[in-house]
Formats: sequence, C-alpha cells, structure tokens
Amino acid sequence: MNRPRFVDTPGGVSLEFRGRFLYSRQDPRKGPERIAGEVPLKANSLYLVPSPLLGYGLNELVKRLPADALLLCLEPEDELFRVSREAFERAPYRDDKRIVLLDTIDPEEIYRHLVEHGYWPYRRIELIRLNGGYSLFKAGYDALRDELDTRIRLSYQDRITKVFLARRWLKNLFTNLGSDLPLDSFRSLATEKPVLVAGAGESLEAALPEIKRWRKAYYLLACDTALPVLSSCGIVPDAAVVLEAQFINLRDFYRSPLQEIDLLADLTSYPAVFRLPWRRRYAFASRFAELNALNRLFAGPLSGFEFEAYGSVGIAAVALARKLSSQAVYLSGIDFCYRLGKSHARGNQFHLAELAECTRLCPPGELSRFFQRPLVRRAGKESEVLSDLILLNYRESFFRLSRVMDGLFDLNPAGLDLGLPLAEPGPPRETIRADLQPGSSAKSLNHDAAQKFIEDEDKYLALLLEEGRRYLSEGTQPHKAFPFLKEHDFLYAHFPEEYREYPLDPTSIKRLLIAAEGYRAHFRTIRTGSR
Repeated sequence: MNRPRFVDTPGGVSLEFRGRFLYSRQDPRKGPERIAGEVPLKANSLYLVPSPLLGYGLNELVKRLPADALLLCLEPEDELFRVSREAFERAPYRDDKRIVLLDTIDPEEIYRHLVEHGYWPYRRIELIRLNGGYSLFKAGYDALRDELDTRIRLSYQDRITKVFLARRWLKNLFTNLGSDLPLDSFRSLATEKPVLVAGAGESLEAALPEIKRWRKAYYLLACDTALPVLSSCGIVPDAAVVLEAQFINLRDFYRSPLQEIDLLADLTSYPAVFRLPWRRRYAFASRFAELNALNRLFAGPLSGFEFEAYGSVGIAAVALARKLSSQAVYLSGIDFCYRLGKSHARGNQFHLAELAECTRLCPPGELSRFFQRPLVRRAGKESEVLSDLILLNYRESFFRLSRVMDGLFDLNPAGLDLGLPLAEPGPPRETIRADLQPGSSAKSLNHDAAQKFIEDEDKYLALLLEEGRRYLSEGTQPHKAFPFLKEHDFLYAHFPEEYREYPLDPTSIKRLLIAAEGYRAHFRTIRTGSR
C-alpha cells in the first residue's frame, strides 16, 4: 500500500508502508531501543538517523548524546515525513538543539542547513539504523554519508591548516596591505582568448610541444610551480597564480622573465613575491576563515578583492580562469596524482630538489620520501593511478567547483579522472559563455584606506593590552576594548578551539595578550617600512 498504516502489536504500534513492515510485528520498540542503548556515541560527532518514523529509540539516543554531537534525522518520503514530524512534536526532546528533523537527503541542501544553523563542522560521521526505513532509500543515505564524510575530512584538514598557517596568512595580508606597490583587483584582468591553465603535474610534460605550437591562440595562466617547467621550454605565460604564504615559493621564479608576466596573487602570499619585477600586479584575498576582521576588510579597503579559498593553487587558477574569460578553459598538469619517484613535472623545483638530494648511497629512485603520506590507489582514465589523501581531498574540492562551472576541458588523456570532457591542444573552441563580462568590477587597492585600517587595529591592540594587563594585575573588569573583541577575531584565528565567544578567564586573557603583542610588533614593522 502507498500510505503508511499503523498496526497494533503485542509490543506496541508498528508501521507498514508499501507492503512491508518497517518495525517488528511483535515488539516494534525492542530493536530500536536496544540499538540506541548499545551504539557508541562520541563527542563532536554527526549521527545520521534514516527514517525516524515513530521515534522509537530516539529518546534513548538523546539522553546519551554528548553536548557537542548532533542527531540528524532524515525522511525524504512525504507520507513518512508527516509521521516522523507528528512523533517529533509529541516527543520530550522536541526542543533539544541536538536533534534535527529534515525532509531531504540532498547533500548540498543538508550541508547548507548545517552551516547556516551553526552545526558545522564535526570530527566524524556515523549512520544509525533504527528501523527498516533505511532500506527504502539505501543508496541515497549511503551517498549522503559518504559526501558528508568527505566534507568533514576537508573541514578538518582546513582546520589543522588554519591552526598552523592562519597567523602567517594574516601577517602576510597586513604586510601586503601596508605596501605602496600598485595592486589591481583580479576582477580587472580579462581576455577574449580561451584560457589554458598549466599546473605542475607530470601530464604537463606531454602537452608542452602542443602548448608551444598553439601558444598565441591561448591566454596561458600558469600555477607558480609550473613556471620553471614552462621556462625550460622557452614558453612564457601571460600570468602566474600564487598562493604560497612561505618563502619557499621564491624558488619557483628563478629563470623566468617576470617582466613579461603578470602576477595574480593572493594577498596572503609571501610579501617578497609582490616585490619581484612583474609586468603588472593583480591581487585577490581568499576568505580562508569566517572572520569578522575579514568582513570589515572586504567592506572597506579590500572591496572587490574577495575570492573563495580553495587551498590548492591549481584549483584557484581554474576558478580565476573561468572569471577572466568567456571562452573555454583547458587544463594541463592539474593531476592530483603522481608516480613514485616523480611527484611533479620535470624542471619543477620539487622535482629538482628531489634530484639534488640524490647521492651514491641514495640514488634516484629512492622512494622513502613518498611514503610520508598515506598512499591511495584509484582507478584512472586508462589504468590505476597513485595519489594520497591530501590530493584526493583537493580533487573533491575540484569536483565541487567543476559542477558549477561550464566550459572546462581536460588535456590529460591518462591519469586521474577529473570528471571533465577530454580535449587536445589545438585551435580554440567556440565561445562558451557569451554573457560573461570579465573586468566589469575593476578596482585598485586604496592604500590610504589600507593604512588607516592598520593604524586603527594598532590603536585597538594598544587599548586591549592596557585593559588586559590592568585586569590581570588589579582585577579591574574589562569594559572598553574587550566588548569589541569579536570584531578583531584575527587575534585568535590560529587558536585550535575556534572560539565563537572568547572566554575572559585569566589564562585565556594571558594567551590573547601574547597574540596581541605579536601583532602589534608586526604593525609597527609595517608602518615603519611604509614610510
């Protein structure tokens, strides 16, 4: 039957739907309550509960659930959702924030709901089956679990990266803001040509002859790590994309004619990169964290510079390519996989460093350094390929990007499948997006506004330090600077706790003041250097 039917049994009310019982015909409560009492529940976890139906077992789960965990109950079938909603409205846990009922199993919709309501992120995800409703949409529930698990891994990787690098990103951002170099928004860069994005993966090598042959037909956008590879073949790109926050990035620019190349760099990049002799300098600012300080910058001196954070220079280059041209975008060297013994294309600085480390006792082909990350084998376009967890996470990020972008083509006939149509370097294809108008939001960095932002932050930090020290020594309650701490959350962006409300106990304040002293010293260096 198509409508749910309630059936009285010796152990309570059961439920029949489409000719099958979704609970036991004898004791419908026993199984769900046993599962709910035995399943391990961990902190900071997301628990998917398919088809909550009459709610059997949910009360037991809520009683045992850690404070920072969430029960996400899902029912995509309209008739069964009505049953679940009515059971929720009568349940003792109906007002508990740790349990949510949704009528969808669409991964994007659920992820958006979790983020918008402050439930994200979590450390792990588990699926708890309390009844037979799971079998009605088994493939959908499993796909949802896998998709959210991937997003959790990406979020956790981003969180760890932020702990290590947030302070470096912010100091680079402030330094580049305080520079007097002319910087235009990335939105002012445009071309009428199709774009060829060159990464530093090994597949770039095979495409080099054709890239050189058809060079003038394309706008060549190179990842910074691909510059040495292109230069070794006498190929000069139109622009280079830079994301790297640390000085090691500088070695990518040896032997390249930078005066013939435009820079397209994140403002969190290593400041010395901007001082190199580029033809022109274009910049963007990645929203690498949800910070109120970044919101103020994007509403002020960095208006028109905001760009989504992708983590991978290759993915960022593809996203930028799609914005600067209405034509097709071709990818070469964006592989997300490699061979043991050769992580990048020949001539790339990582490849040269691997060769430079070779000795008589450690000859070429020494593979130990490649086992520092967990290796993963995946089916490729032609044969099995080798990758690692970090690269596979980047590939998942690329997949999400490619789903919302048209006109992307892969030039690599082998390697890992990128989910794109295959193409060969050659004559340009037809226009892909005639409605796109690159360069329509052209804007240059307002140096006066940037300097004022840094000066205002410095004044705030001086007040914060004064007030914090007085509180620690005299016990005077903070009342001037500390109520506005949320607007200056860059101070604790690198703290692993990810505070939404910063605690004001003495230990936490000491930790905060140390960070404030470090940033204030950095601001003094910026202001001195800009005079």
